[in-house]
Amino acid sequence: MQVHPGLNGVRDLDRKTLVAFYFDGPILNRMSRSGEVPIGMITRQWHVARKQLTKECQMRQTVWDHY
Repeated sequence: MQVHPGLNGVRDLDRKTLVAFYFDGPILNRMSRSGEVPIGMITRQWHVARKQLTKECQMRQTVWDHY
């Protein structure tokens, strides 16, 4: 399953959250520690974003399975 094409299909906020978490790594911990955003809000958005990405990738896989 290709994740990068799936990122194009999710909401902007979800895409930014996923990229920050998986590719930029420690940036979320720094944001939380600096008091910019509570860690609970960050992890909730991360879970929402993961679900959106999963749906998008499954939809794309279904489309490819029909070809």
